[in-house]
Order: sequence, then structure tokens, then C-alpha cells
Amino acid sequence: MRSRYSAFALALQESGAIDHLLRTHPEPGISERQRRRELQATCAQTRWLELMVLASRAGGSGDAEGTVEFQARWSQHGHSGVLAEHSRFGRGPEGQWLYLEALG
Repeated sequence: MRSRYSAFALALQESGAIDHLLRTHPEPGISERQRRRELQATCAQTRWLELMVLASRAGGSGDAEGTVEFQARWSQHGHSGVLAEHSRFGRGPEGQWLYLEALG
């Protein structure tokens, strides 16, 4: 969770940030080129200000899945807000954590 937030926040300064976001969120059926363009546009428009992890369940070294509840403050074109989400993560084929979905 924290690595994905950092990648969003630093995408314009860190050359590998978009690659990290693509690797950690598989989206079958959408081309990598399209996903990259959408992420670049989103990251260019949004400034991420703060991440607050409110709760987590499982997600330890021996777990196959885990959830994270978080709030992330953002600003965009003079407006600001908070993204609040309860996310599910799972292990990929090589043991890496992947963002799977937002829960209810």
C-alpha cells in the first residue's frame, strides 16, 4: 500500500514509479500502453499530500491476502479532498503484493 502511494506521489520525479504502479495492479483486458497513458495523466494532474493507514488485516509475510483501510489527501486544480478506501491485496505468482480491488 505504502509503495503504491509513494509511486503515485512521486510519479513525476521518479522514472520507475509508473512501472511500479503497472506491475502492482494487473488489469487484464486493458493494454499496458493505455494504462500507462491514463496513469501518467492522472499523476500529472493530482498532487498527493498525505497517506493515513487506518487499519490493516492479515498481509503479513505468511499471508496470501490482506486488506488495508486508508485515507489519502490530494489536491487537483485548486481543489482538495480525501480518497478513503478499503483495499484488498494479494500475492502475485512471484510472491509480490498486488492491488486487487477496492472493497465496499
